[in-house]
Amino acid sequence: MSASQSSLPHAQAPYIVFSDFDGTITTEDSNDAATDNVRTLKYPLLRVQCLDLTTGLDVAENLPQLGFGLEKRRALNLEILNGTKNFRQSSVARGLHCRDAFREMIDSVAANNTFDETREYLRNKIKLDAGFKPFFEWCKAHDVPVVIVSSGMVPIIRAIMENLVGVEDASKIDIIANDVEYLPDGKWTIKFRHPESGFGHDKSRSTSPYRDLEHKPTLFFCGDGVSDLSAARAANLLFVKVIPGHTNDLSVHCDREQIPYVAFEQFLQVKDAVANVIEKRATIEQLLKQ
Repeated sequence: MSASQSSLPHAQAPYIVFSDFDGTITTEDSNDAATDNVRTLKYPLLRVQCLDLTTGLDVAENLPQLGFGLEKRRALNLEILNGTKNFRQSSVARGLHCRDAFREMIDSVAANNTFDETREYLRNKIKLDAGFKPFFEWCKAHDVPVVIVSSGMVPIIRAIMENLVGVEDASKIDIIANDVEYLPDGKWTIKFRHPESGFGHDKSRSTSPYRDLEHKPTLFFCGDGVSDLSAARAANLLFVKVIPGHTNDLSVHCDREQIPYVAFEQFLQVKDAVANVIEKRATIEQLLKQ
């Protein structure tokens, strides 16, 4: 075994589940929540009592903002999604990469809030996909590793998971993600795992070492958005979260690029599909044809 293979924590596993975190394991994207929900971090109750009774003005307009808001954030995501067919090799309109857009989003939050404030806000706000706990319990019982691969930041993801599944179970889930960097002026920003990549964190690099193993484990990947584009072709079986009425960016990309996937709304569907493959009740090819 090569040195790189020997350092892989799940090198002997015949099956491995990789999953995006934000909007896939959770019901909403924590990074989007921080960026979109202006004026709600330090003054969460004033959003429902926003009129000054004397002047009739919206006093919330004068409150500190959490991030730069939904409209600008969504515009950045659409630039990434629509700007190029081969996102891994080229940039999009105005030279925008996923990495650059994400830094803009995070820096808009950091401009008004400390990292601890942001982490605690998201820790208490973000909720778990209703099917993830039983899915994770099944994986533990069948020795199937679950690895989170995220464009978010490890300390935030860890705090959210500890709140949602408990410290013990959260410690059993590997997290491969970006980190936080504290700046000399007291501010903070995102520290990218792959700063040279247009993704910031190229998720395909998290799966490719396992694909190169001699015994060729079966790799499952679950995702939902633009940060998952690089990993869309990397798994043996791709699960794409598709929620009616949501943006569903990864499914749009896969449909356009003719990348086969299994759509799901919650992780109970993923559990059933993974179990069918592992217990030899269905092949990957059969699942993709359903």
